[in-house]
Amino acid sequence: MKKYLMLLSFLATVAQAAPSKELTPEQVLSAMLVKAPANISINKWQQAPVRLNTSYLKSNAAQSVGDESELSLSFAWNNLENKRYLTGLESNLNQRQLLLLNYQKWQLAGELRLQWNNLNRLLVQKAVQIESMQKLESIFANTRGAFNAREITRIELLLIENALTEARAQATVLTEEFAIALNSYQELTGQTDWPENWYESIEAQDWVQHPLLKLQELDVNLAEQTFIRDSRSGNESWQTAVVVRHTKGDLLSGDDTAVGLQLSIPIGHSSGSEQAALSQQDMHIQQTTLAQLTRELRNKWFEAQSAVKARAILKSSLTEQASRSKEILAAADAALANNEITLTEWLRLFLQNQETQNQLKLAEINYLAAVAELNQAGGLTW
Repeated sequence: MKKYLMLLSFLATVAQAAPSKELTPEQVLSAMLVKAPANISINKWQQAPVRLNTSYLKSNAAQSVGDESELSLSFAWNNLENKRYLTGLESNLNQRQLLLLNYQKWQLAGELRLQWNNLNRLLVQKAVQIESMQKLESIFANTRGAFNAREITRIELLLIENALTEARAQATVLTEEFAIALNSYQELTGQTDWPENWYESIEAQDWVQHPLLKLQELDVNLAEQTFIRDSRSGNESWQTAVVVRHTKGDLLSGDDTAVGLQLSIPIGHSSGSEQAALSQQDMHIQQTTLAQLTRELRNKWFEAQSAVKARAILKSSLTEQASRSKEILAAADAALANNEITLTEWLRLFLQNQETQNQLKLAEINYLAAVAELNQAGGLTW
């Protein structure tokens, strides 16, 4: 009864979540992404807030003659050099938004590839284990009658029973592991099913278009442009102001009010500023990060290539072994039926075949995972 409850539990779990022919990797990934980033816009002319200034000058003359009061409204404007810098900065920041979105897609794609591989691996292992368990159940039912008829020994009966107990336990473990993996996938994606055609062909040809690499290259460019601007004091602003000055007069001349315009333009460039030093430090950090990242991505790419080739060889070898193992087991089944071999000898061959078939299924899944990892190392999504 226990074995049927275990099987019903597994079938109920799979019925709630299973590979879907209609669902595609692109659909799952798109549902997980946030909306497109907003466009960044920089005011390229006005560099600082408007300032309102006021002053009052007291004269020593009697009756406040000559006293002056002044009111001015000043504006800080970018010079042409800094305006060009901000134009480029705006373009680069918007490009960075898109590159960051591509990087996020790549990260999610990597997590999805791992999740789908794990779910399918557990399903395949579970199917192999159930097939093995059912075969052992059939043999065990027959061996009970044979034992009662004194055709086999108690040792042979116990060996079959132990093998069946282990097969049931393994099936239960795989059921629990699948339930945990499924819960992890559902929390990540918010979806129950996953694409049946989750596996990929080899698409990546190199690693130089990796989104993380492109993002870091842009950060280096931003840091270099900022250093150039700061080292030349290109961020110094032009100052313009509207000035209203009131001068108190006497009985003969009367009060005087003047309205004027002030303009302040920096001449030449300063060097060695604190801001330039900080910008240079940031530039060096970004350049070092790019060099380290380049080495890491290159190494991962070649490691992924090596893994694909190694797992392809292993899959091919296990395919041949599994084919021969099936033939051996078929011959063993016939020999057992004709009492040409003992039950113990048959059980040994059966368990060997089970292990070989399981290794083949895992090798097939691992090869598909290696291909997906190669595409991941090349920076590809879907």
